Amino acid sequence: MNLNNEEIATELGYWFFEQETGADVQERVVKATKSIKDLCITDINFDNGTLTITLRRPGLIIGRRGVLIDKLNQDFQVKSKGEIKEIKIVEYKGPLERLFDFTYINYAFELDEP
Repeated sequence: MNLNNEEIATELGYWFFEQETGADVQERVVKATKSIKDLCITDINFDNGTLTITLRRPGLIIGRRGVLIDKLNQDFQVKSKGEIKEIKIVEYKGPLERLFDFTYINYAFELDEP
């Protein structure tokens, strides 16, 4: 896993895609894209083994009793071969003009379709 912001954001998009249920790939893509947009991610930063995700709605990625963030942390540790040791979630309280650009993720999903 290459640990630049775009690669991490793409992996985050794929992670949400894998969490979605349904037989239709396009439906899963739409649900995953909606889930990512609902988070209102403003920044993704990787430094010294810590992945920091700054977003407006942290509860959506933490999940009930921390189940989602624990699973995300485990999956990213495996995918990054141990480079990502910890995921920190930071709540962003500023204006929503500064959202992270995930438009290329839709393009990546379209390329992977059979």
